[in-house]
Amino acid sequence: MGRPHRMFADGVYHVASHGSDDRRLFIDNADRREFLSRLGLTFWKQEIELIAYVLMGNHYHSQAPPTARASLPRALLRAAHR
Repeated sequence: MGRPHRMFADGVYHVASHGSDDRRLFIDNADRREFLSRLGLTFWKQEIELIAYVLMGNHYHSQAPPTARASLPRALLRAAHR
């Protein structure tokens, strides 16, 4: 079961995803670029504004406005799967 939605005081959703067993999500910069490309394209298609993001080795964080609530989970799943 996932965590409850996290929303900052200013109304921005905080989304975080970790690799299983702390495994690395991104091996190198090419992996990061590919993920960002897929994330950007998916968010563009779903008309979701990506406010901020950070990619770490075994996880990432992103922020999106509350207008993205309905389509945000679907968009993140599409971006994460090749």
